Parts: sequence; C-alpha cells; structure tokens
Amino acid sequence: MEVLDLGVLAVFLGGTVWLGLSRTSGQTTLADYFTTNRRAPWPVVMASIVAT
Repeated sequence: MEVLDLGVLAVFLGGTVWLGLSRTSGQTTLADYFTTNRRAPWPVVMASIVAT
C-alpha cells in the first residue's frame, strides 16, 4: 500500500472511532446500550426487527 492509501485508511478509522465514542457518551450501562436508553423511535425498532 502507498503512503496516501495508509493516510486515508488512518483518517477513516480515526473518524469512525471518534464518532463511536462521541455517540456513546450518555450510555453508562450495558442495558442502556441495548435498549438505547428507551429513546429509539418505533420505526427504528420495527426496521431492526424486520431486518433481522
């Protein structure tokens, strides 16, 4: 891989980690993670059930 490829990969992975950490700041327990702290709208829950 070239230097430019590695740079793009590093920026992408760093951005993904940053986004994940910034979105999980309000979750304190594993139950909050799995239940989205009871804030998920019903269409999102329905789409998740139908997709699986």
